[in-house]
Amino acid sequence: VNEASAGIAGAEAEMSEAQLNLERTQVTAPVSGVVTAKYVKVHDTAGDGQIACVISSSDSVSIVFYVTERMKNSISVGRRTEVLKEGNVYEGVVTEIGEVLDEETGLFKVKSSVSGGAKLFAQGSAVKLRLVLESAEDVLTLPLDALHFENRQAFVYVARGAAAQRTDVTVGLTDDEKAQIQEGLSDTDEVILSRSSVLRNGSKITVTEETSAAAGTEALDE
Repeated sequence: VNEASAGIAGAEAEMSEAQLNLERTQVTAPVSGVVTAKYVKVHDTAGDGQIACVISSSDSVSIVFYVTERMKNSISVGRRTEVLKEGNVYEGVVTEIGEVLDEETGLFKVKSSVSGGAKLFAQGSAVKLRLVLESAEDVLTLPLDALHFENRQAFVYVARGAAAQRTDVTVGLTDDEKAQIQEGLSDTDEVILSRSSVLRNGSKITVTEETSAAAGTEALDE
């Protein structure tokens, strides 16, 4: 009887161990999200501490970039960012600003969160990011090609009848394509877009749709 009891106890112990091993084959995660990187395959042997995969929130993804100290002092958490990838632009916000210089880059580490980004960007992929430091709405803007400079003074040529008239302007925010005009123009002025080297104050002109444009009012980010 004692031997039989010992045999039953041994079998129960083996069954418990087998059950535990079976449970260990079911991998679960403490968070929900999207698997954006996988480091193991079926039948691989996984060791303690080995990373099996990376799970990103399906709601957002973090974009890491680095800035100088001067730029760091110009931004704050909540500042808007624009992430560009394959011709598309996705809006995000700054969620974290490092206070210690990164040893490898000598810059400050910043994180921007993009809503729904886990479905848009693969883990570790490279993107172009534009940080919006300042913005303005309902302002007068011109294409950058319309601006001329002399001794750091910005000016444009405005169509006055059949002649070009030099007009000094004050430039505000700029982006890759246009500039804010703070002073010097009204939204009814026709600005000459030609960058001809022979264009001078008082030059005779013929106004066409291709050579002049009315200054426009729109939003501008920098």
